[in-house]
Amino acid sequence: MAEGLKQRILTAIGFGIPFLVLLLFNDITRVILLAILILLSAMEFLGLKHSKLFKTPVAIFSLSVSILILAASVLFNQYYLFFLYAALISGVILLFNLFSGQKSLLDKGHGLFSMIYTTLPYTALVASRDAVDFKLVFFSMIILIWISDSSAYFVGKSVGKKKLMPSVSPGKTWEGFLGAGMITLICSYIFFSLNPQYSMTTWLFIGLAVWLFGSAGDLVESKFKRSINIKDSGSLLPGHGGILDRFDGFFFCIPFVLIIIEILN
Repeated sequence: MAEGLKQRILTAIGFGIPFLVLLLFNDITRVILLAILILLSAMEFLGLKHSKLFKTPVAIFSLSVSILILAASVLFNQYYLFFLYAALISGVILLFNLFSGQKSLLDKGHGLFSMIYTTLPYTALVASRDAVDFKLVFFSMIILIWISDSSAYFVGKSVGKKKLMPSVSPGKTWEGFLGAGMITLICSYIFFSLNPQYSMTTWLFIGLAVWLFGSAGDLVESKFKRSINIKDSGSLLPGHGGILDRFDGFFFCIPFVLIIIEILN
């Protein structure tokens, strides 16, 4: 087994087991898990822009605001739709920026986007816990995004030839992208078969949103990393990079999945 692949597998096991325990135990541990992801993601993003994270006023202010937004989503979840639409708007803006050819907004935004890019989607999910089946939605999104990412990687490595967005992410191919879509939609149908709480149409649209917007989230971060000339956002997860590298597609697709559930159910 190649050393790099072995390291990725060991990290996945070491990180994945406690992650799944927190995810599956109860709503309190799920909120704790999301709080950890919010703080690690915000700190990692700010660390890319501010080398002295806790000595830079902008970084301290931005991280403080992220914590306040998290606290608000926990305490005032009756304002769930506010968090959802705020996250949705920020996602749409970043999508336009992805395809505009302009410099990444994440590079321009400095501390401001730490509270928008890394915090709003997670807090929308935290606030959704009384509006949706929190455990089911959280778990299914995590599994589907990992399936989509893995499928894109392995299909692209096997048969990929035509580059998807070479100026943003040279390694991604159309074959990998389309293969990931087919496999993710099949798996979303399996979720429907196992738990028909949501309709088949809803599950297929959830799978579609995870695939499309999860892939877009990966590209949004890739554009940001290329603009500041780095390969990985961090080194917390050996073989995988940083928290943003591993979860960029997941948190980016959250508001799009939630709005689908809100509309179709």
